[in-house]
Amino acid sequence: MKKKGFTLIELLAVIVILAIIALILVPKISDLIFNVRRQAFRGTVNGIIDSADGYKTEFSFNHITGDMNYPVTFECDGTACKNSSNETLSFKGKAPTSGKVIINKDGILAENLTDGTFCGNGYKWDLRITVGCDGVDNEVTLAAGLYDDDDNLVADWNTLVNTYNFNISKDYSDYNQSEPEADGDSLYYIMENNNELSSGSKLVISPTVAYIGEYAVSMVNQLKNVIISNSVTSIGDYAFYYNNYLENITFGSNIQTIGNSSFAGNSELQEIILNDGLVSIGEFSFAECGTLRELIIPDSVTTLGAYAFDYDEFERITIGDGIVGDFPNYAGLYPSFTTTKYIKLGNGITNISGPDYSFNGLESLETIILGNGIVTIDEGKFAGSDRLTTVVLSNDVTSIGEGAFRDCPSLTSITLPDSLETIGDEAFYGTGLTSIVIPNSVTYIGNSAFRGNDWGGECNLASVTFGNSVETIGDEAFYGCTNITQFEIPSSLRRIGEHAFYNTGLTSLYVPATLTNGIGWEAFGNCPYLETIVLDTTSYIYSDSFDSSHVKNLTIRNGYVADYNGYSELVNLTIGSGVTRIDDDSFKNCPKLRNVTLNEGLTYIGTYVFSDDNSIQTLTIPNSVTSLSSYICDRCSGLTTINIGNGVTELQEYTFSNLSNLRNVTIGNGLERIWNYAFSDVSSIENVTLGNNVNYIDYSSFGNPSHLTSLTFTNTSRNWYYEDNDYNEIEFSVANPSNNAALFKQTYEISRDWQRR
Repeated sequence: MKKKGFTLIELLAVIVILAIIALILVPKISDLIFNVRRQAFRGTVNGIIDSADGYKTEFSFNHITGDMNYPVTFECDGTACKNSSNETLSFKGKAPTSGKVIINKDGILAENLTDGTFCGNGYKWDLRITVGCDGVDNEVTLAAGLYDDDDNLVADWNTLVNTYNFNISKDYSDYNQSEPEADGDSLYYIMENNNELSSGSKLVISPTVAYIGEYAVSMVNQLKNVIISNSVTSIGDYAFYYNNYLENITFGSNIQTIGNSSFAGNSELQEIILNDGLVSIGEFSFAECGTLRELIIPDSVTTLGAYAFDYDEFERITIGDGIVGDFPNYAGLYPSFTTTKYIKLGNGITNISGPDYSFNGLESLETIILGNGIVTIDEGKFAGSDRLTTVVLSNDVTSIGEGAFRDCPSLTSITLPDSLETIGDEAFYGTGLTSIVIPNSVTYIGNSAFRGNDWGGECNLASVTFGNSVETIGDEAFYGCTNITQFEIPSSLRRIGEHAFYNTGLTSLYVPATLTNGIGWEAFGNCPYLETIVLDTTSYIYSDSFDSSHVKNLTIRNGYVADYNGYSELVNLTIGSGVTRIDDDSFKNCPKLRNVTLNEGLTYIGTYVFSDDNSIQTLTIPNSVTSLSSYICDRCSGLTTINIGNGVTELQEYTFSNLSNLRNVTIGNGLERIWNYAFSDVSSIENVTLGNNVNYIDYSSFGNPSHLTSLTFTNTSRNWYYEDNDYNEIEFSVANPSNNAALFKQTYEISRDWQRR
């Protein structure tokens, strides 16, 4: 018969076994939970540090011309981490119950961040997570030696030196290097063959080391972090060459020289903060470090080797003041510029070197800040940088070269310095600028300097303010800037080029007398809102400088007047006292011209000046005019009244012709003779008043005056004579206007002249 169940002894045995298993597993499970919690807290602290780093970057973008006022401290209270301005950091996880995150110039420091159990201190690359914050010295980093990912010591410095021969050179025949002497304070070839150290990921170099030599810590795949002590003054060639997993390097404060290719090929390197006091950076020193995002070269650096940052992909580049001369494009910043958003050049840079257009097409560039040493922006330097939004020019820039910022559509604003003298051709062609202030120092604005591009890009300028030194505005300078509705021509301006303001939104224009070298062809053409123009200059102005199809009000105060014909919308015309001559055809074919004011000072009016201007009703010739050409108002069907001043001495043949509605003519006292057909084909004339000195009226002077009812002679002191049908001389008095008109019409029929003796 089989037993059912366990015996008491068997049960006791099982209980004992389970107890033993529990004794073994519970501590391990507790350790596992502890380590998980510790790693989770490490992740939270790292997230807070990353958030503070993001705050620093955002501050830099928003305050491009000013540095952060270090330190900036965020204090955590279990709910959030806030600074003195009540700004908060955004991160995953619960906020520490206390502690600080401090943004320093050299990095982001965690200080006593704690959740009540764990405590975080240090920079991201040497972050220490301890149990509790008691006894933690925030000024002391990890002791020299090799650590694993959890900051557990793998080997202290003495072990590294004594067991793994850290200061003893290795035999690297493939590098063909001579072995240096082991002097106790220099590192050479220390890691590559030490495979037994594969568990170490963080190396803290001893404060006894003064020089890190060639290939000292090169090609060590497991190494992630290196902390270089303040005792190190020099890093040799290839010292940290091609460490495939190296993420962070903490530079000591006394490093002066970084050798050639010293950190080249570290493809996972996240950040480098170079120390103040660094003097020289060697060739290819940080080449092919593709994950680096920010480069800040301290002011102390005076030498930057060729291709030092070759094939890196920086988003932000800051060059210190210590590099003097040309900005070296060979310094390895290509093709890193494909990702660069921010460039700041130090005051020592005097020129952006390289061929023309060497910086053009920077597809990611958003901000460029130039130091005080830059005096010239060369041709096409930043052309085609689609995302460029902010440009800060130094106070020493005197010239912006041809196409310097051409086709930068995101560039919406720029402040031009008071030192600037010349804006080159196409300097801001196709940009997104909405306003521009031209400083008093600028004398020349080049061709197409601010126009929209050829493939339909608009000029967005709405406001232009000119300084008081601009002398020349080039051809097409503001072509297509449809949002410009007004601008004031400075007294310094001498010349406006062809198409300079073509297709703009100007509504009115005043050209001062100081503009002495003229206005180019169609300078203000196709300006649909430009209705009022006042010209005060004595220089010759082409009529086709303006839009003939939209100008309604035109005042010409000075200069020579010609060829304003075909102004289809012109209504009001004023010729000022500074104009002495109106040339032939000047205002013909202006069908809406109604009001014409000719001021004293005018002496000559050419032929066909107002021909076919059907809306003119009254034309008054001032006393200063001494010469009237033929056909000055031919076919002006709306003209009803003509007043001729005292300066005209005779009326030529066909002076006024084909005036179907002319009713009234008043002739001034200076007129002596009216030639035949002077008023040709003006049969509608009704009233004529002759001045004191008219002595001779040719036959047919007034055409066929069938409607003439009043012919008034203001001087009746002497009699007039004419011949009858038999050529008998007839003398008559002119006191009765009605009789004069009848006699005049009678003599017209027999083609006789009148004369006074």
